[in-house]
Order: sequence, then structure tokens, then C-alpha cells
Amino acid sequence: MVDMATQLTSTRALLEETAWKMTQLKLQGPELVAQISMLKNVATRTMQFCADAAVQTLGGMGFMRGTKSERIYREVKVNMIGGGAEEIMKDLISKQLGY
Repeated sequence: MVDMATQLTSTRALLEETAWKMTQLKLQGPELVAQISMLKNVATRTMQFCADAAVQTLGGMGFMRGTKSERIYREVKVNMIGGGAEEIMKDLISKQLGY
């Protein structure tokens, strides 16, 4: 639970930073793409970690069809691919960092 709370807090902080940069700094263009790609990457990994931890905590009940943990665990893969796979996000970020 501690690790999940820590990851959720750091993801929320990156979300707030991204929103602040968009509204206050009027971030746009490649910088905005990189910032949003970082956020998607971190948020997706956090979702994957938390879904896995929930299933591990619940044991066999975590995989029972119809439970929230089972649904979220399945949907993690869709979210990992939707909007750009992790490798695509990393490529966008690395280009903005100059690599």
C-alpha cells in the first residue's frame, strides 16, 4: 500500500506540473508533447504497478471475473497501447531531450 500511495502521489505531482506548465507557461509544441508523453508514461506504469499489486494482495479473488481488480488489470494493457505505446512515448521524450 505504501508503494502504491507513493507512486500515485508522484504521478499526481507530475500531472499538476503538466497542467501548470500548460496554463501558466503556455507550454506548446514539442515541449508540450514531451511533457505529456512523460506524464502518460509515468501514469501508465503507475496504473500497471497498482493493478498488479491489487491482484497480488487479493490473491485468487483478484482474478475473478466481474471484480474491479480483474477489470482494471485487463484494461491496463489497453491503456498502455492506447494513445501511443511506451516505446513511442520514450522516443518522443528522447527527441525533446536531444538524443
